[in-house]
Amino acid sequence: MKVQYISDSKGNPTDVIIPIDQWNAIKNRLFEDDRDDKRIYNLSKAQEQAINVALQQLEEGKGISHEKVMKETRQRFPEYFKS
Repeated sequence: MKVQYISDSKGNPTDVIIPIDQWNAIKNRLFEDDRDDKRIYNLSKAQEQAINVALQQLEEGKGISHEKVMKETRQRFPEYFKS
């Protein structure tokens, strides 16, 4: 895949340029058109099941706050978060 990176003045990557045919291939794998010509994500059966389990847990009052999830995620994976 021919990829071009665009960086800011500090050298941090800010954008990626890929050929349109490669973008279309990626887009077709990630999205599908629905009847209203909107884009929706294609989910695997495992992803659908995980979402359904999570929604059921929320209905049963077993959920945790977004803030708590983000705090724990930042602690476990600090490399994905910039200060």
